[in-house]
Amino acid sequence: FAGAGDGTPSLVQPKAPRALAGANPLQWTATNFQPAVPTANQKLTFILYIQNVSGKKTPKGNIALWSNLPAPAGCGMAGDSELRLPALDPMEFATLTASVPLGPADAGPTTVRMLVDSTCVVSMQSPELNQASFTAPSLSTLDTRSLAFVDGAPLDMAFWNGDEMRVARTDPKYPLGEPKFNYGVDTYSVIYAVQNSGSVPIADGLRLAVYAGKDVKPPPPCGDAGDGSVRLPQLKDGDIKDITVEGLKPPTAEEILKGQKTVTLTAYLDADCVLYKDPAKRPRSVSLFQPTPFDAPIMEGVRLKGDQAADRIKITYPRVALKVGGAFSKFTARFEIGNGASGAGRGAVGAVYVWVRPLDEDNIGGYYKGSPCNFKDWTAKASFPDVLIKDIPVPQVAGSYILSAVADGDCDSSPAQQSVVRNMAVTPTYTAFYVEP
Repeated sequence: FAGAGDGTPSLVQPKAPRALAGANPLQWTATNFQPAVPTANQKLTFILYIQNVSGKKTPKGNIALWSNLPAPAGCGMAGDSELRLPALDPMEFATLTASVPLGPADAGPTTVRMLVDSTCVVSMQSPELNQASFTAPSLSTLDTRSLAFVDGAPLDMAFWNGDEMRVARTDPKYPLGEPKFNYGVDTYSVIYAVQNSGSVPIADGLRLAVYAGKDVKPPPPCGDAGDGSVRLPQLKDGDIKDITVEGLKPPTAEEILKGQKTVTLTAYLDADCVLYKDPAKRPRSVSLFQPTPFDAPIMEGVRLKGDQAADRIKITYPRVALKVGGAFSKFTARFEIGNGASGAGRGAVGAVYVWVRPLDEDNIGGYYKGSPCNFKDWTAKASFPDVLIKDIPVPQVAGSYILSAVADGDCDSSPAQQSVVRNMAVTPTYTAFYVEP
């Protein structure tokens, strides 16, 4: 899923093949190192996002880090520093801060290594599938000044029409393209998490510039303010702060209805090239958001928690494990649906379509077939206000499954809502479950 923040170095999960419900149910990513240049006698710190991409709860485990271990680690090896890997429900994320102390300046080439699930209680293949390293030719003894975008958190991710996207944190979430329906507010804001990734504090005054509606290549010249910019506050080394850029203009309703379903935002740190004399080396972040042409209801899943990517879906019946050929051939699930409208749009949840498919790497973010107002090959269907979807068939092959739903599937609300729904990318509400053999 979404990778580490802009720049290097960082630890990257191997791209080895894996069976999501079998060999390795863990998927993870790490932010860039802080400090970005590994420095002698300092702690190296980063944020680690770990997801259980299976239908079974994973047990508690360990994560081991080594300050200098050239050879791969094996199951059970003690690290120079360790942290607990919590038990994770299906599709649940853990957000952890990892750190390891680095050695002296004369250590020579230094290989920082991490093994997620170091005791191999989640997977015996963790040394092959959950281990990563980075080698620095030498450790720095100099003060370094650098900035980084902190990307990769669950809230930065979405699967639109089946494609993984990095989603901008905008306010409102779905900026309106028709000002008269937005109570006079015809602009939006975007929020970025920015880190001082150097080894010393950075004074205030550096600028973050945002370009709306385009992926800017090549980099803009030094001093360009883009479509909106803001001065950064003072940042101590390692500090992470949310920075808001206000006053950005959304596309018009006419432009949205003509096909502009997403808006690309490109942001550059140090717009004036104070730290980075070469404009091409400035940290860059590219993300997308969906505008909406009218103030109409947008029915979508409700996240498990604020820091989670999956949604509030619960199998309420039966209250025992689902089994192949078991006593229960069907099950019931409760879906929680919310209204993500930016303004005062109200409407019905309408028809809810449900799909059950084997969990694989192509549907980690949910599954559906068809298009807005014309969905196909669904497993079950119900109409709200009934929040329970009944009579969902239990799969007759053991394994992990993705359970997905799309609300307002028939677009049977107001004409304004139909225009909005047809224009929006499909983002199913989803979770995972397991069928025992």
